[in-house]
Amino acid sequence: MEETTFEDLLKRFNLENRSALFSDDPEKIAEFFGFGGKLAKDFSFAFQPFNKQTAVDLFDEVNKRRDTRLNFLNRGTELAGQNLQSQFDTGFRNVGRNLESAYGQVRTATGQSGFSGFGAGQRIARESRDLAGESIQDLMGRRDRGFANIDLRQDQGVFNVERQFGTEVAAISKLLQDYITRAEAQARRIKQLDPFASGTFVSSGGGSGAASGMQLGTTNVYDSSVSV
Repeated sequence: MEETTFEDLLKRFNLENRSALFSDDPEKIAEFFGFGGKLAKDFSFAFQPFNKQTAVDLFDEVNKRRDTRLNFLNRGTELAGQNLQSQFDTGFRNVGRNLESAYGQVRTATGQSGFSGFGAGQRIARESRDLAGESIQDLMGRRDRGFANIDLRQDQGVFNVERQFGTEVAAISKLLQDYITRAEAQARRIKQLDPFASGTFVSSGGGSGAASGMQLGTTNVYDSSVSV
């Protein structure tokens, strides 16, 4: 699997135009909001840039978990199909053995003298063929229904895996969105300190207020030391 970059994440979440907000230099982030000089330094004070590598690692882990779930599901489906086919093959062989045994009775019956022996043989042969035909039809019907159920479970399993994947990817997207909200909130606070200073703050519509550091496992994207 090709290695994921942070730029890939920004593209996936349609945030390419906000890439400057994810600079490792807080003053460059301040420049994105139009701050310079003292305001840029005020913005940078105690503002921690986004931990990009953590987001990439989280996304790679989510992808890995998705692949593991799909591989497990596919293997289970393969084994279920093999088991079902084995049951059909066993049943088919049993029908063949029963039919062979019936024809043995036919040979015994027809070996008897007279018309009654021949008639008994014919009756046994006819009944055996009918029973074998019904048995084979039943086996084929059960096999077809079994494979249909396996396919249905496979489709439902894939749906569940993809839904879980989507939920986990959405959590990573929220990490980025929360960070943008936090950066915008910081920019508003700095602008309020000196509303007449040069620099224009333009919000991306993320809203105000400090963002919560949403976590997956024990990882926090705002921490400089990361434990995944």
